[in-house]
Amino acid sequence: MDTMGAVVGAHAVTGRMEMLNIGPVRLAILVLLLTVTQGCKTSSAAPGDKSPPGPRIMYTRCNLRPLKGVYIAWNKLQLSPIILPLGTKVEITGGPVEWTLRDVRTEKIYTLHIGAAGESYLLKFLSPNPPVVRGTPEQVACIERGIAVIGMTKTQAYQAMGPPTYADLLSTGQFSMEAILDANLWVYHRGRWRKKIGIRFGGQAGLVNHTESMPK
Repeated sequence: MDTMGAVVGAHAVTGRMEMLNIGPVRLAILVLLLTVTQGCKTSSAAPGDKSPPGPRIMYTRCNLRPLKGVYIAWNKLQLSPIILPLGTKVEITGGPVEWTLRDVRTEKIYTLHIGAAGESYLLKFLSPNPPVVRGTPEQVACIERGIAVIGMTKTQAYQAMGPPTYADLLSTGQFSMEAILDANLWVYHRGRWRKKIGIRFGGQAGLVNHTESMPK
């Protein structure tokens, strides 16, 4: 990421400064540090990370929200009220960045834009095996509704809402799922005129301890 990319990431969470408990000067310093250290967080695709073109059967790893019911974008996962549930069995073709998903049960077709070419990026959204959902009945119900609540693990929050647009102030377009799960502040873009969704993790167990602008 260049300096502009870091500034964009910081701008996206300026409205969340109360979550970070930092002022403008400290935020500017943080942006500079992130610009220098960004390479430590970004997970570029390795030479052996190339995705086969398909067709192959996979399952949605998390809830996905298709725009206009058909288009799923890595940085626009919270712009639609429609949910394609986690665990949906799909046949995929195409790639390496834009994939076609066919819901095996309904035959409906979706387009998935994963942000970067590489199997590790595709696996942020899809899994070769059906995902296992664990938690209390209340947590499972919230996951099914596509919302994260206090006390959830990172895996549960990820299953509920998918990968965030920003993790620890950095754009996740070239983050693997593992890099996202290492971060303790997730921010989801919801369009120019709507407040962004924020999730903060903390404590020894790394559970959700604060949410902001969460959908009802």
